[in-house]
Amino acid sequence: LTWPALAPMGANTGPSCPNGCACHLDSYGRFSSYSLTRVDCSSSGLRDFPATLPLTTTHLSLVDNHLGPTVNPGGPGYTTLLALNLSHNGVKRAPLSTIDLSHNALSDEFDLSAFEADLPVIGVQRLSLDLSHNRISALKRKGGGGGGGAPAGTLHIRSLNLAANALMEAPPPELLRHLPDLQYLSLDSNPITRLRQSAFFHLRDLTHLSLRNLAPDVHFSRGTFRGLEGTLQVLDLSEN
Repeated sequence: LTWPALAPMGANTGPSCPNGCACHLDSYGRFSSYSLTRVDCSSSGLRDFPATLPLTTTHLSLVDNHLGPTVNPGGPGYTTLLALNLSHNGVKRAPLSTIDLSHNALSDEFDLSAFEADLPVIGVQRLSLDLSHNRISALKRKGGGGGGGAPAGTLHIRSLNLAANALMEAPPPELLRHLPDLQYLSLDSNPITRLRQSAFFHLRDLTHLSLRNLAPDVHFSRGTFRGLEGTLQVLDLSEN
């Protein structure tokens, strides 16, 4: 099994890039066989979402435009979106939800039970949750039923950023099995010393796993990444 290697980020202003926007292409793998696109439409005078985006778009910035009061993104290129920045607009309601709690004072155990709510009722199918740069030492959930017909305890999270916290190990499999929709997970810059066998086995939809800059003596057990062979497209182990 060969894991994709990371390559430097380049720029792409091809025809698939919306007018007035800059598209940056991250290429991975041998011969740049896999790529992700970040689209920056900041301060472009937009009153609506771009009609289309590059089909590999994962990040879209619409900072400082004239959107609002209701936004409803859609169309080609939006189905792969992991992060959307709508700051400095006139938006009052948005069906897409990103929760950013980064750079705060969250500490000890962080309870994910709140994300078992019936999110489809407010138009949210899966969340992007950023908990980076806190002091979280563990994750937990209190249990309970899932919403919207989901299995009991299902956590509606698509992207989870736990970089720069105080985690000594990866979240336990008992918790990860409640994250069937998770596609992106970052544990960068945590003092993790050991990753157990089949640590991410339950994350069957995971496409991007970032484990940069862990503890200096971090140990990867044999079979740490078992179960990810069919879906994982990006694995970042740099600075270890």
